[in-house]
Amino acid sequence: MGPLLRRKGRTSRPRRSSRSPHSRSHTTSAVNKLESNKDKPVSIKVGGKSFTTTAGSIASNLLRRDFVADTTEATDANALARTSGPTTFVYGVGLKGGDLIPGNSNLSREVIVTHEGIHGDRGECQLPFHELLGIPPYDKDHQQPYNSAALQLLGLSQ
Repeated sequence: MGPLLRRKGRTSRPRRSSRSPHSRSHTTSAVNKLESNKDKPVSIKVGGKSFTTTAGSIASNLLRRDFVADTTEATDANALARTSGPTTFVYGVGLKGGDLIPGNSNLSREVIVTHEGIHGDRGECQLPFHELLGIPPYDKDHQQPYNSAALQLLGLSQ
């Protein structure tokens, strides 16, 4: 069935929402772009360690992912999203698209989705920093390399 977007609000039980600006269509669009070029490789380097993955691998990760629109405050006010196991929580800034691609919130949301799809990828899980994502400075260190990789995999940069 693929990823569904659920809302997380004041109750502990998230519910599905089709009215969110970070709807299933952005996930579907990103997955379709990734699958259309599934053998495209990308190397990602964080803190002196690197791994290689493919667009197809990231698309597969996203198809198994559950997305939750989390309108509560993120720990970091600039946080767009966070992945924990099979669930990605998309925060208020991420729901609006952030400013990854100025003036184009739809493509920005596709980059956010693809970035989160890299989390949990087989290559990432084999690196020692995987367990440190979320602990400074590793959490900040991965942002730019993952966003660059997402842009490359989506065909938005070289």
